[in-house]
Amino acid sequence: MASDFYIALFFGGFTIWVFSRDQFERPSYQPSKELKRIAEFLQPSDLRNRRIALSARAFYTAMLLLIYVACSFFMIGPIGQAFGFQSNLVNEVMLAPIAVSFAMVGLAPAVRPLQKFEELLRVASHRVSGIPARLIAGAQILNARKLDFGEAQQGCLISDRDWERMRHYSDCAHGILDDPDDFDRDITKIFAFRAWVIRQNLFSHKSPPPARISRNEVSLGDSIERLVHSLDSLSAFMPQDENDPATPSRDRTEWERYAKDADELASDLCALLMLYVEHGVLGVRTDLETEAEEALTVQAAFFHNIEFSEADHRITNSVWVRATITAVVSAFVVSIAYSAFDPSAGSGMLRTVTNAVQTALSALLIYVPSILFALLLHDQRVKSNTWPSLYREDWTNWMVPVMWIGLACAAFAAIGLVAFNLYAMAIEHGLAAVVAKFWQAAFFALLVEGPRGFLASILVIGLIALFDGWRAGAGSSWRYGVTILVGVSMFATSAIAQGWAIQVSREIHCAGDAACIEALPTIWALLFTDPLLALAGLRSCIVGVMVMIVSARTLHVGMDAFNRTAGQEIPAPVK
Repeated sequence: MASDFYIALFFGGFTIWVFSRDQFERPSYQPSKELKRIAEFLQPSDLRNRRIALSARAFYTAMLLLIYVACSFFMIGPIGQAFGFQSNLVNEVMLAPIAVSFAMVGLAPAVRPLQKFEELLRVASHRVSGIPARLIAGAQILNARKLDFGEAQQGCLISDRDWERMRHYSDCAHGILDDPDDFDRDITKIFAFRAWVIRQNLFSHKSPPPARISRNEVSLGDSIERLVHSLDSLSAFMPQDENDPATPSRDRTEWERYAKDADELASDLCALLMLYVEHGVLGVRTDLETEAEEALTVQAAFFHNIEFSEADHRITNSVWVRATITAVVSAFVVSIAYSAFDPSAGSGMLRTVTNAVQTALSALLIYVPSILFALLLHDQRVKSNTWPSLYREDWTNWMVPVMWIGLACAAFAAIGLVAFNLYAMAIEHGLAAVVAKFWQAAFFALLVEGPRGFLASILVIGLIALFDGWRAGAGSSWRYGVTILVGVSMFATSAIAQGWAIQVSREIHCAGDAACIEALPTIWALLFTDPLLALAGLRSCIVGVMVMIVSARTLHVGMDAFNRTAGQEIPAPVK
């Protein structure tokens, strides 16, 4: 039966994987000014480079597969029985994973609550990878800048006729438009980028851009030609017909309309540049003449020192994703090893894997929401300069905010643990019994499992300490010290929480019998006599230390990358 179940689980997982590939490419964002005209040809994965897009898709797929595996195992228990599945029938056990996979693929997109949940996962996977935040932020910064040619009003790989056009347009627009300087800035970018990028006078493609991005370049080139033709007519730019000069139009409405078109085109060109930089497409031509030196100087100044707090944001996202995956996978692996020493875990491969999946889901509920909440809040407070650094400031300054974050994370974890424990009760006592005494069951779950929520508090405080040390340039001794402290704290907290759960369960079993309760060993006695408490502490310690090691490594690599590109998060294309 177990082998049939795993075969069905594999084919159902393959179905989910195929489904996730197309589902990930559905936009999770409203087209902004920078995207509404170029997004027609683009998919979300086009907005980041291939490596980051694949990581985001892998995260999204892993979350769907985790939900699928958990639901498949749950269908064997009382929830499956409530839907008519009997776990002692081989055919229906095989049917459970297939039913879950078909429900996720076919039913979820049609049912509003399930659709919103899938959309939440997709939005999270897009945002943690900077889709579309990096493109929009970069395009806005570039669009707000001016291409500064200084005193040069010729050359720079821009044709003399286009320089003459820019001067003529500027003369005509002054006195008609309210913001003629903005119009000059946009027109300068349009002609410069048409010459440098689209006509490849300065840049060439180091590698072929993705087909959908190339279509944007062709479309923007056509739009530029139409705008130039319209502005030539509007401004009566006909320098070759000197015997019959035309009069430029003074129609304010027409000028404002074309000024708006120029603004949109300049914005689109900046977005296209960001796409090319993101995918590493542009490279400076090697057959350039002396005239190119001025153009290279101008474009280098244009790209230089683009400050992105998004560099911090990107590393925060990386830490959250990797910490999440590490916590869940470590909990799964450690649970399988733990079952060999826990006689209550049962025997058999299916039972062992089921327990491991339940432990991984428990870790997901304890750590993932808490880590996400804490890192986002910490990141926001750091950017607003209202966070007291654990590394730099006295403990009296950071104790209160750290305590509040710890308590909030413990509450998040406790809620998840209560929900998970209610399911465990349903497995043991039946779904109807839990529903009939829901509030009593919920209170019992909170009483038994609530203290384990402080494991999330310890871990997130450790991660915050790592971030504060990273931002302050702390050495490796800080990382090692914080990691050891987190491991020891999680070992002690988990052991005490396990002892507390055993003590509470035994007291409830005594049903108020004073003699029975008096005969029970204390929690402190259990800590030194029950080896399962030490094993529970070791299990949480391993998970916490692994998360800290992976997070510290991520920050260390991020620091190296940040130092190499400090002040230039979007590097200018170079030879």
